[in-house]
Amino acid sequence: EKIKSTQVELCGVTFGDNVAKALPQELASLTHPVLKFDFYRKLAEKQLLQYELKRNEKKGKGHVICLLDDSGSMYNGDINLQAKGALFGLMECARLDKRNFAANIFASTGDEYKREYKEGKISPADAMDLLSVSFGGGTDYDGPMRWALEMSSKAEYKNADIVIITDGQCKLGDAVKKQVLKAKKDISLKVHAIMIDG
Repeated sequence: EKIKSTQVELCGVTFGDNVAKALPQELASLTHPVLKFDFYRKLAEKQLLQYELKRNEKKGKGHVICLLDDSGSMYNGDINLQAKGALFGLMECARLDKRNFAANIFASTGDEYKREYKEGKISPADAMDLLSVSFGGGTDYDGPMRWALEMSSKAEYKNADIVIITDGQCKLGDAVKKQVLKAKKDISLKVHAIMIDG
């Protein structure tokens, strides 16, 4: 369930007619017998100095590139079910917001199941297709992360977030790590990890 935030961020000073956002020095003029008329003039002309506030509502509305670790260690207990639940949640958010969604379910080198859904067009059959994939075996982060970087460079995935769902029992190779850090610097790429531990 999405939580609608009421938090606002102060981003500057502007002119307007909102008394609730008026600067203290503007409100202070109301106590002066002559300056109060200047306050009313500024209010009528929308020339009151007031705080400019902005909400951060549009954050988190980008496209999603999801990498799901489906190696053998993910089958200890119900880790795999939790991981696929997280994948399904991200997929559902993309569907509801009509965002592009790309997924790569991976395990050992070469074990990758890649799918792409444009503008939230994800059917129940598509969801079942992704959720029923099963590999087991070892873990290789490098191939899936290279694929995610390649996807993030496409125009239709501009400003996409990469989300990796894993138990963390692997490491990213140095060469790929450098590519990720370069993309974070060059295109403000965001990489998030959902760590699921049994």
